[in-house]
Amino acid sequence: MIRRVEDGTAPLVVDATVGKHLALAPVAFAVIDAETHTVLYANSLFQRLRSTGQIRIGSGRDDGRDDGRRGSATDLAPLLEDAARQRTTIRDAMLAPPHDGAARWSASVWPVLDSADAPRQFVVEIRDVEMVEGAKQRQRAIAQELLLGALRAEDTAGDAVHASQRAQFLAKASRDLSLSLDEPMTRETMQRLSLPRPGTW
Repeated sequence: MIRRVEDGTAPLVVDATVGKHLALAPVAFAVIDAETHTVLYANSLFQRLRSTGQIRIGSGRDDGRDDGRRGSATDLAPLLEDAARQRTTIRDAMLAPPHDGAARWSASVWPVLDSADAPRQFVVEIRDVEMVEGAKQRQRAIAQELLLGALRAEDTAGDAVHASQRAQFLAKASRDLSLSLDEPMTRETMQRLSLPRPGTW
């Protein structure tokens, strides 16, 4: 698949299977040139965020348009500059809101380095914070259920071990008591069987 963005930059060739996955992904994906901050590839969700003025890349006209909504858009440029400076992946960074509001977007940036270990491109993923928080809540709920299940399984295993030990004790006691009908020997057997048990005293 070949996708050309509207500002006329060179097309980016993307494998058809990967392109189809990215196009239908529930998160916004883009590949951005590290030097010019032009978008080389963007799935439909990323394009919609830019066209509606929710996301921008720098203060310039990075998409060839100026729709007057730049002040309300969240800027990706500082995060891209951090990724270029650190030359490392930045995961789930909260993007600063444009007007002292609550952060709405979370972004991950993967720098694609050239042979000189300098960033050539950035792969960017943007998620809605509410979606991220919902996923975290679901993960916490699943972890709690797994923990409760493990505790229940541990209790069940402990009960099974206790029942097994009791059954073994009763079988041994029955065997030992059946060996003799003599009263003194029976009392001695009872003392020997009962006193070593935990909690006897």
